[in-house]
Amino acid sequence: MDSATARPTVVLDNGVVGRIMLAHRSRRDLVLVLGMDGTLLSCDLDGIACVVGGKPLCRDG
Repeated sequence: MDSATARPTVVLDNGVVGRIMLAHRSRRDLVLVLGMDGTLLSCDLDGIACVVGGKPLCRDG
């Protein structure tokens, strides 16, 4: 993900809201999210409850 505007805002299963900082193209088990409070979190794609805007995280939808 090249620019901050292309990074989608996400809501995690635990209620944390943040932006995707890193998502591995072929692995679903590593996503780094920067929370709105500045906390850096790691999760897997299944831990994301909702994606708002930005580019899709994977080709499969």
